[in-house]
Amino acid sequence: MIQAVLFDLGDTIIHFGELDTEALFLSGARESYAYLQGRGKTLPEFAAYHASHHRSIRRAYLWSKVKRREFNAMEIVARVLRRLAIEVSAEEILELGWIWYAPIVRLGTVERGTHAMLAALRAAGVKLAIVSNTFIPGQVLDRHLEQEQLLEFFPVRIYSSQVRYQKPHKKIFQLALEQLAVAPADAIFIGDLLRADIKGARRCGMKTVWKPARHARVPRGKRHQADIRIRRITQLPEILQRLGWQDPGATEPGGSGGS
Repeated sequence: MIQAVLFDLGDTIIHFGELDTEALFLSGARESYAYLQGRGKTLPEFAAYHASHHRSIRRAYLWSKVKRREFNAMEIVARVLRRLAIEVSAEEILELGWIWYAPIVRLGTVERGTHAMLAALRAAGVKLAIVSNTFIPGQVLDRHLEQEQLLEFFPVRIYSSQVRYQKPHKKIFQLALEQLAVAPADAIFIGDLLRADIKGARRCGMKTVWKPARHARVPRGKRHQADIRIRRITQLPEILQRLGWQDPGATEPGGSGGS
């Protein structure tokens, strides 16, 4: 019986679409530079500031692809600031994390009806979690979820930037299932990427729902096939019963009789 639903974050819970990463990085650099200027920091020319961060983040990103282990972007930023002799406090580092990410936040949208759907699933006793591949710090993503009034629905959040494992590695899914105290066979994973989300969750023993993003690549081979495909996340309650979920409210006396 289905007891839990685990979600990918980007383009599943919060939609971003195709991103111009270079333009977003430049915006983050400018906004973080302005923040540090406002704090009275001694800074190099902006071009040197931007280039130092760009080289370091790109190197860490490429290395993470080779090692198949995630990195935390703010650890990289902190190292760059030390090299540039820019002194910042722990509180300033946290705020810088949000400022670098802010250009992406402004592009994020949440499908209408998502909050009501999550509230209904929670009220029915379904456990909810997020499992996300991201080099963004967990504190920053939590702040974004809170801003979107989504944080309360996900007591379990596993970010690769914190645990270092990346989907489709089984370990990142297992960490979430352990915290939920749910067996893989009793859980569903919903995500937008076939290889990372669907292949990984299937290998872990979960049922899978694919909600493809517009820019998603479709690999060949049955190993990537999801149990069900949907177009909108709010369709999830309609197909949960097909995957073995029973709404307690539909069977209890006085229940609505529907899911």
